[in-house]
This record gives sequence, structure tokens and C-alpha cells, in this order.
Amino acid sequence: MGIQNTNNNHLFYTLEKWAFQIETFFQSFGLVILALLIYQPTLLFHLFIVGLLPLFNLLLLIYWLPLLLCLLGAEYEDSPLPGKLMPLRPDHFHHQGA
Repeated sequence: MGIQNTNNNHLFYTLEKWAFQIETFFQSFGLVILALLIYQPTLLFHLFIVGLLPLFNLLLLIYWLPLLLCLLGAEYEDSPLPGKLMPLRPDHFHHQGA
């Protein structure tokens, strides 16, 4: 099973998505931490002491949860429910015959 309309490796696709999610998360998280450091300068110390393991777990969740959902979506793409779970595709609008 491959990704349609591309020659990229599957792992490259998932890691590219993960890198983008991590980048956007740390940009927003950094701004929040920077704003909170103005009010409580010891927050950065506490983040390194207590917050590294939860941040690491969050980074793993950011990768594995969308990957598992994509795999489930690829597995159940041909659902027995007609049109309930799949979006409309352009070939649905073309009628066969005259």
C-alpha cells in the first residue's frame, strides 16, 4: 500500500508532518513561556526539573496518534457504509452512459 500521487517514502511523509507540528507547537509554547517568565522567573527552572518528561510524552503523542488514525483510515477506506465516512470525490458526480 502506498501514498497516492507521490514517490516519497512513507516514513518521510510522517516525519515531515511531525516536524511541522513540533515546530508550530514550540513557537506558540515558547511565546507563552516567555510571557509567563515576566511574571515568574523561576518558571523556566521548574519547567526543566518537572516538565521535560511530560513534554517528551507530548511529542511522542503528536507523532503516534495521527499516524495511528491515518493507518486506521487507510485500512477502513472501503467502508460498507456507502458515503457515510468518505468525502465526495469528483468521480461521484459523473454519470455512466447517456
